[in-house]
Amino acid sequence: MIITTHIGDHLDLSDHIHQLIRLGNERFRSKANRDFIMRLGQCIALAAGPNAPHALLIQLRDRMDPKLWSYTGDLWATASEFRYMDQDGKPTHRPPVAKAS
Repeated sequence: MIITTHIGDHLDLSDHIHQLIRLGNERFRSKANRDFIMRLGQCIALAAGPNAPHALLIQLRDRMDPKLWSYTGDLWATASEFRYMDQDGKPTHRPPVAKAS
């Protein structure tokens, strides 16, 4: 699966999408899996716009477990609105702040 960014670059997300689809065979609501799904949605939204996660998810409907598809849709809707994750793991509008060492 390849998406095109705002500036015309192509991102190959095939491995990540296959990993997402395989989560249907696991306990996909774990914190690690939730974080993976959320970050993938954020990556897609940042690269190709806030509507891109939804457009991609529509194409995956027949390939994903229905419960995983619904769960991913909820997380990606949040990812489209809140593009960053705070250090406490909660979605936010603010980009991460670099710490001086």
